[in-house]
Amino acid sequence: MIQTRFTEVAGVRHPVVLGGMAGGTSPAQVAAVSSAGGLGVQGASGQTPDHVHALAADIRAWTDAPFGMNLLLFRSGELADPVLEARPAWLSTAWPAPGQRLGPIFEAAHAAGCLIMHMASTSRRRSTPRPLAPM
Repeated sequence: MIQTRFTEVAGVRHPVVLGGMAGGTSPAQVAAVSSAGGLGVQGASGQTPDHVHALAADIRAWTDAPFGMNLLLFRSGELADPVLEARPAWLSTAWPAPGQRLGPIFEAAHAAGCLIMHMASTSRRRSTPRPLAPM
């Protein structure tokens, strides 16, 4: 077992995260990863609010371990409230729409008791990649 700051914060035994992959994950996969000591993440993008709740209920039927739910914000930002109502341990997000503010979503997630995992796709710090130094 590898202990890291992530395993401590996430409440998992292994620093392994199942990617939410939009709608490409299933509650069974999420529960299996979480039960094995990693962090299973259920893709919730493109789902209805009722289906988001059903996905979370299915995961909880198979495991009491922490799990997350993922949203691709550019196409599913309106599902943030239903996901937070489902009370996953983690809200995983990626790809916000241009100009979309993340602060309100993250504040709502924290208020709901969720931790945040955001996959950054750009950096303001550097607009062009720096060339690699020769070896």
